[in-house]
Formats: sequence, structure tokens, C-alpha cells
Amino acid sequence: MKEGVILSADSIIYIDDKKLEKPKTKEQAKIMLQSLSGRINYAVTGVTIIDLYQNKKITLNEVTKVYFDELSDEEIDWYIENEQYIFERCGYSISGKSAIYIPKINGDYYNILGMPISRVYKELNKLGYKLSDFN
Repeated sequence: MKEGVILSADSIIYIDDKKLEKPKTKEQAKIMLQSLSGRINYAVTGVTIIDLYQNKKITLNEVTKVYFDELSDEEIDWYIENEQYIFERCGYSISGKSAIYIPKINGDYYNILGMPISRVYKELNKLGYKLSDFN
């Protein structure tokens, strides 16, 4: 590719300096949710923008603190049986049923979903782009 703007991002969830992987079984999901219960975890997204027109590259990361309520085993079991996103991210998606267990966040909501879109837009704007430049 000789021209264009390339945008790449990847997100991970951390708790206690440990990366949480996607659970493969309901048992793993339960253990993961028990570890999140009553605690803070961090959604971290790394973003790279490569502007081939201007030969510029921007790399950034965004961190959002996610606060979880204390969860009873009954709540965790209900969640596991009723959440469609249980095997995505680290067993929860803030856009799913886990929202009822997340009383607050500090940072960008969309970062938890995988793309700190406001910050990305601002970085593209610094490169001289506006919304009408993209489809």
C-alpha cells in the first residue's frame, strides 16, 4: 500500500498487573468474575495510526479504570448463564449485562469496548484530517 491512513488497535484487560484472557469455559469465566468482584480492573488499548500520505506515525495508549461491585456466587452464575458476551474479552462486556455490576468508570467508555474513538479523532485532526475525509 502506497497511500492511505491505517488505523490499528488492540485492547486488553488487566487486574493486579495480570492480563486477563478470554475464558474458554464457564468455569474459567466464573473464576475470572470472582477475581473482578469488588475490585478495579483496567482496560488498556494500544492504537497506531500510520498516515502514508504524510509519512507520519502516531502510537498511543488509553487506560480506563473499571469498578466492579461485589458479586455473589448467585449473581455470577446468573450472569454466566444469561450473558451472550461471556467468552469475549475477559468474561464481560460493559455494553452487555455486566453494566449492572459496574457502578463507575474513570476514563473513556469506548476504550473499554476496544477503541478510544474521541482520542483517535483528535489525533487524526492533529494530522489535518476532518470527518468528511473519511467514509
